[in-house]
Amino acid sequence: MVKRILPSLINQGRLTPAFLGVTVEDLGKQAATDLGGGVLLREPEPGSPAQRDGLRLGDVLTAIDETPVLTAGDFYSIIETYVRGNRIRLTILRGFDTLAVQATLAEIPKDYGLKHGEERFGLSVREKREQVVVDRVRRDSAAQKTGIERGDLIAEVAGEKIATMADYNDAIVNNLGREPLRFLIVRDRRGYYVDLP
Repeated sequence: MVKRILPSLINQGRLTPAFLGVTVEDLGKQAATDLGGGVLLREPEPGSPAQRDGLRLGDVLTAIDETPVLTAGDFYSIIETYVRGNRIRLTILRGFDTLAVQATLAEIPKDYGLKHGEERFGLSVREKREQVVVDRVRRDSAAQKTGIERGDLIAEVAGEKIATMADYNDAIVNNLGREPLRFLIVRDRRGYYVDLP
């Protein structure tokens, strides 16, 4: 792991988080038992390493560089040990075939957390007087199902204080794969917690 992250620390003075460009979800219990583990890939992001290197919606990822991936949490924990530019070998089940796919990781795109929040939770947000408020809630989304409304204030995400759009974006990015995320929502000066999704 040190060999993977050292160049990023030397060249940029900081870690540059890796981005594959696909989110994953745990397999159902029966599928996990039948396959011995793995995670189900969602639709790869357009232009992402996942899309460029041929990953598809419905692929089952079982290993990264021969390290088993049993849960979505495993996937994100393993990806965190890499940085932009690292090349990884993914073991994929597609139908009845086992494939070895090489992928070169990229840097997480600017505002990725905002986009992920919209797609995953159904929340669009905006900044208003040093606060982040809900601008739109998508119908039938996780956010709507928990009772979040337009105009609600987002005070915390996963224990991180939220005052700006950058804070919100970073909180989402820093907690990819650690869902559900706990949001502190404030409405009419009263706060309550909801877990999304």
